[in-house]
Amino acid sequence: MKLIRIVGFPFALLYGLVLRLRHFLYDQGWLKEHQFNRPVICVGNLSFGGTGKTPFTIYLAKLLGDQPELAVLSRGYKRKTQGFLKANTNSSVEDLGDEPLLIYQNLQKTTVAVDENRARGLQQLFDEHHAQIAILDDALQHRKVKANLNILLTDYNHRYTKDWLVPAGKLRDIKHRAKDAQMIVVTKCPEDVDFKKITEEINPMPAQHVYFTKLQYTTVRPLLGDQLFDLDFLSHKGLVVFTGIANPQYLESFMRSKSDLVHFISFPDHHHYQPKDIQRVTEIFDNFAANSKMVVTTEKDAVKLSDPALAPLLLKLPVFVLRVEIAFMRDQEIFERQLNEYARTN
Repeated sequence: MKLIRIVGFPFALLYGLVLRLRHFLYDQGWLKEHQFNRPVICVGNLSFGGTGKTPFTIYLAKLLGDQPELAVLSRGYKRKTQGFLKANTNSSVEDLGDEPLLIYQNLQKTTVAVDENRARGLQQLFDEHHAQIAILDDALQHRKVKANLNILLTDYNHRYTKDWLVPAGKLRDIKHRAKDAQMIVVTKCPEDVDFKKITEEINPMPAQHVYFTKLQYTTVRPLLGDQLFDLDFLSHKGLVVFTGIANPQYLESFMRSKSDLVHFISFPDHHHYQPKDIQRVTEIFDNFAANSKMVVTTEKDAVKLSDPALAPLLLKLPVFVLRVEIAFMRDQEIFERQLNEYARTN
């Protein structure tokens, strides 16, 4: 790691200069920011992936009421379409991308859409789809839209305060951007987190509040069914776990806490599964020495397993999907009150 940082430091320095120039141009008004007369909440981070934006966005939408007047807009990373597209019951990963599709599947009434041009997407949601409030998913670095409320997420194990710009580290934006967030949320925290120490490290501005959350795995269900099982269902079983998420260490640690027999397979973030991938999982499962065993994956991965080419292979495996939610470790009432007051007054 030290060698990577040393080699990458000159390039990170150059990248940082470009970012600072870009932010300066926006701050001076030489590059245009679009503002809207309706509330826009931005959920973002300063690093590349792995901070739990998707479950947090779902949590926010449910907190705000999961209603038709609420919209969630994402760029739709790795989708095969372009322009503005509103999610519907026939939408696929190819249409929306994996995270927007997962958000749509978890919300009953909220309007979910994708557009690589955030300003255009918001304008269409407000004008044509009658949205009254919008959540921008993964948009903190997109200065073309000026959000009314910025929520910065940072992974406890990869905090932006301890990281470097790429390629020396994983930051995609300068640390100074944290000042533009009204709320800073430390995600994926361990149970023994030192709140005071981390807050002092972040050194929030007087108007900023630092919150602490963890990922809470709740239930498992069959990939091809709706029946829910509690987490005790995982105990005393051999678990073959496969996933394509950023920073999967949190998930792996949890799975190993549920069973002594775990084979963990990690694919790249946003991985598009091919038959050879499922064949690999099948081979490992067939040779896994356990009396009772099952295959486990995440909700984000599950939305990418609907490809008809994968169906014959998946039918041969007992695949279960692990559900995850955001859980506040303290100050949840303060956060919810602050968010609801913002939405009401705006």
